[in-house]
Amino acid sequence: MFYDDSKQQWIIRNQYFDYRIGLKNNQCHHIGFLPVGLWTDDLVDQIMELDLQPEAEVHIYRENRAQHHGLRWIGCSASQRAEYQSFQIVAGENEQELVITTLDVRSQLQINYHYRIYEHSPALTRFVSLVNLSEVPISIEHLGSFSLHGMPFFNKAEFGEQIMIHSFPSSWYWEGQKKSVSAEEAGLFSAFNLASRIYHSFGRAL
Repeated sequence: MFYDDSKQQWIIRNQYFDYRIGLKNNQCHHIGFLPVGLWTDDLVDQIMELDLQPEAEVHIYRENRAQHHGLRWIGCSASQRAEYQSFQIVAGENEQELVITTLDVRSQLQINYHYRIYEHSPALTRFVSLVNLSEVPISIEHLGSFSLHGMPFFNKAEFGEQIMIHSFPSSWYWEGQKKSVSAEEAGLFSAFNLASRIYHSFGRAL
């Protein structure tokens, strides 16, 4: 787990996978998640040329809300504006944690991205925390905890069974129980899928 200053990228790597986050125009973006050994400089450069999504989807105050055929478009207003502030890497006895801090200046909402890897496990723990730095409540309409993509850059079926995705859905009927699927079961290798899977939670105010 380290920061490459020349490329403005954080590389989270263990013996199993290579997860990358990068800065573009001083904003934090997800680059991709691949098994170790599959990343190339050309591939990273190709991705960074694209229009990238924010690393998390945080929407506040019903901004830019639109209705269309009964479907509600939410978007990610705060995280789309948020700019990079700082990062820190904390080493524990058997784990490391990277925390990247960004700030939406308009609302004074601080968005922190947390990543944990473990010495004896292929697991990656990924979550988002929000801090209200303003003097008024902030209405949080939507929090997209994380997004996984990068899957279309390889298509070997065995990788789809090896990568497990664990989440804790926010719906009450799950009662705090985790939901686990393989990347193959999630449909990330389907020719009709955009090879992205997004997990989200909902809240009221911060």
